[in-house]
Amino acid sequence: MNYKNIDLHNVEEIRTTPDKSGVMIYRFPFDVIDMLKEAGSYESRSNTGCEIRFITNASIIWLTMEAVKNDAVLTVFLGDIIYKRYVLKAGVKTTLQLEKNAEFGKVNQEIINSLNKRFPISLWRICINNNATCILYDVNGLDGFIRPPMPEELPEKKWLAYGSSITHGCWTDDTSNSYIQIAARMLGVDVLCKGMSGSCKCEREMANYIKKADWDFATLELGVNMYKLKTKEFKKRVHYMINEVYNANKDKKVFVFTPFPSYFSFGLDKDKTEKHTDYVRILTEIVEEIKSDNVILIRGEEILNDNSYLCYDMLHPSEYGHQRMGENLYNKLKDLI
Repeated sequence: MNYKNIDLHNVEEIRTTPDKSGVMIYRFPFDVIDMLKEAGSYESRSNTGCEIRFITNASIIWLTMEAVKNDAVLTVFLGDIIYKRYVLKAGVKTTLQLEKNAEFGKVNQEIINSLNKRFPISLWRICINNNATCILYDVNGLDGFIRPPMPEELPEKKWLAYGSSITHGCWTDDTSNSYIQIAARMLGVDVLCKGMSGSCKCEREMANYIKKADWDFATLELGVNMYKLKTKEFKKRVHYMINEVYNANKDKKVFVFTPFPSYFSFGLDKDKTEKHTDYVRILTEIVEEIKSDNVILIRGEEILNDNSYLCYDMLHPSEYGHQRMGENLYNKLKDLI
């Protein structure tokens, strides 16, 4: 989404603040947000994976933002090169000063070209982490222009990643190090983080949104947030999600993940393990019934292929686990997209 002189990545809707001084940004449109219940209503409002992007010739930039309710961690990149991390204190309107490194002007073109990978080094990317919600007030290039990136300055392909807190990037110190972000960087694609911590429940409204969204390939990490559902209800929801997304995008690849290994699958609780087995079977059968080379099943244990990737809760991957999962997913997808 272009807003004024910047690009808002992974943003579907903005809402002006009551005093009209800024805008709140959202990963989902409000016709989806308003229909979600309980945790889904909250998680759909989080800005995880949203980015403020711009190119400027200014040597100094003032970025004014505010975190709402919870503190927000911002990771600032130039291209894919990390610049700095900041913490926005909740309820405090804050202006950050970003400055271009004068040493870049002394670096030869060969070195600059080596830094221009997925994004050009001239592209500022302010990435919002840790499930925060933010208000954007202003981006001001004090001594120069600011503009949104041109299409040719962005990756050719967009990947929509829907899933649980694992896809959302929980338990990473910085969600730019989540498995989807790592795989996206290795694949050279842009990723739209649609993770829904604790609330990835395949609602019809979510399925209808995903099938119409702007993406070139999609991953659906399904199951772990739906173990409380009856198996019949789980089947109904994921059948609708997978078939609707595929039928509206038959020329695009849709990758369906079975649940990653966790305490649900470790045999610690017979009922949980049986449900995990049922969910894997149901997802496998749905993909097989579609009979399309563009709907591809990826088994969770192929991505989280070492239980030591998990944190002590035996559910969420550690930051190291996310890194290894990102590499494993890259190896799965690199020849298919």
